[in-house]
Amino acid sequence: MKFEDFCEFVQVIVLDEMAHMYKDSESEELPVVEEVLRERLNLKSAFRERRRRGYKNRDYVEELSAGEQKLYDKLRKVRMEIAQEMQIPAYQVFTNRTLEQMCRELPLSKEEMKTLYGVGNVNSEKYGQRFLDAIHSFTDEEEN
Repeated sequence: MKFEDFCEFVQVIVLDEMAHMYKDSESEELPVVEEVLRERLNLKSAFRERRRRGYKNRDYVEELSAGEQKLYDKLRKVRMEIAQEMQIPAYQVFTNRTLEQMCRELPLSKEEMKTLYGVGNVNSEKYGQRFLDAIHSFTDEEEN
């Protein structure tokens, strides 16, 4: 499905649901609400605007301490290796935000890792052990 088709699909669903909600209403507010929703749901224009501005995700690295920064760099290398092996974008492995949280939380097991933002059962099973190994290796190096 093309992005444009998806946007139109979402608009139709939301506007159709809204019409059902207000079907029995005697309020005059429906046209105003519909107009606002149409404007707000114009996903295509929002997406284009975001692209035009060159939107980039917030960089979490600036919030890390020196030690956390070292671990973050190590985790980014692991993520890049996995992404190259799987031939997928790095963010599909884990996002920057997830790596940042790993640096702060230092999970010791896959179960602990699943409590982090962006880590589900699939990602923790597929990639978790390699990140846990990197974290354990880093903490061992720091202790010595």
